[in-house]
Amino acid sequence: MMAKGEIRFGDVVWVEFDPSVGHEYQSKRPAIVVQSDEQLKKTNLVTIIPLTSQKDNRMSDDILVEARKENNLMTDSVAKVYCVTSFDYARFEKVIGKINEEMKMKISNGGFVGIKYLIPILLIILIGLGVYLAILWQFGDRETGQICEAKEGRTIEGINSSIEDNAGGLYDFYHYVYINPKTSEVERIFFDQDGRFSNLKRLTNDGYYKYDLRLFPFDDSFRFGYFQNLHKADEDFDENDDKQREEYYKNYTSLIISPGYGSTPIEVYRGNDHTSSWKWEDIDHVTVYNNCGTCCRYYYLINIKTQKIEEEGHLEAEETACIEIH
Repeated sequence: MMAKGEIRFGDVVWVEFDPSVGHEYQSKRPAIVVQSDEQLKKTNLVTIIPLTSQKDNRMSDDILVEARKENNLMTDSVAKVYCVTSFDYARFEKVIGKINEEMKMKISNGGFVGIKYLIPILLIILIGLGVYLAILWQFGDRETGQICEAKEGRTIEGINSSIEDNAGGLYDFYHYVYINPKTSEVERIFFDQDGRFSNLKRLTNDGYYKYDLRLFPFDDSFRFGYFQNLHKADEDFDENDDKQREEYYKNYTSLIISPGYGSTPIEVYRGNDHTSSWKWEDIDHVTVYNNCGTCCRYYYLINIKTQKIEEEGHLEAEETACIEIH
């Protein structure tokens, strides 16, 4: 490991590139220090251009560095201008030589003419970092990588455990609906045609706790539904008032359905604290399940358009065993 002050502009240094990721350069290799001496005094990072002996894939902006006594290179090498990077001093093993003044001029006037084109790229990276931080703030502890999975048509684990694989049709439109666990509001995230984050739109803003969001699985009509508590977190009742207690738990949760693009969400069912889960039956019907005791499940088949119960009853024992309780 080298220390600040031991490296200067134009030094050829031996650098440890591992651990590396993907197509980054690997292992120990020589590199040229392209940071000015003034900058090196003020920072703990050293900016370098890696060298490679593979000259077959040389690009127009790459710089050929001939092996000479002063640089101690074993063979002619190529300075990969567009692979410029910065490392901590801990990655630097030793200085093995220096480039001559002619090469310094090429690096300064030629190489950094190429490097100047990195400025727009760096700006894009900074903007992307800002978007990443905005997403991270919105999505709590979830990883951005999970969002990227949406484009590939895979279930987004950790956003809503109840969201199913069969919601994949929505991925073709590069958007996704989820419940933000930090705000408990329904939000819609948009991607552009290349799968990059584009926009975020909040669909609800009422402060009620929401859960069990399910997308309509049979087409791309952008229908979805979710349970919503009817009482906010700061609402309570008099523990000594039996009537208040009964009313509180009798009207405990509601099933909200959004029928499609631009439609106003509607309440299709209101239930007590025993309401356990629900599912889509078809475009016009949902089924809501209630716990009614040990191994006892009661169901309601509800018409979304009329908000009427069309069928209800107890499930058979074998059906009961198949119902997922949330």
